[in-house]
Amino acid sequence: HKYGPAIVSYAVHRIGTRDGNGECWTLADSALKFAKCQPAIGANFGAQVSLSQVMPGDILQFRSCKFATPMQTQMVGFPDHTAVVHSRLGPERFQVLEQNPGPVRYGEYDFSTQVEGTFIAFR
Repeated sequence: HKYGPAIVSYAVHRIGTRDGNGECWTLADSALKFAKCQPAIGANFGAQVSLSQVMPGDILQFRSCKFATPMQTQMVGFPDHTAVVHSRLGPERFQVLEQNPGPVRYGEYDFSTQVEGTFIAFR
């Protein structure tokens, strides 16, 4: 989508720093504003899209998600977490940019391993 590159660029340039107040939501909202998109309204970051439609620059909103493999368990969003999609690594696997705890950094989520919780993808 046309705003995706600007959203990703904003987040990439913040790696290693705390954006705004350091909350995960703030990074996504700041990136939308930078790209001249409508800012977030609460946990609504735009139009909802399906996981198969997710592209770089889209926003993922997690609610009490648990991802599990035989090697590890990852808990995300207790209660909520927000991340900016950097790239698609597979059909259900994404590299994201996120903060809280800590400064802006890369993360990775594989939705084929999701065993609990919900998420919404926004564009």
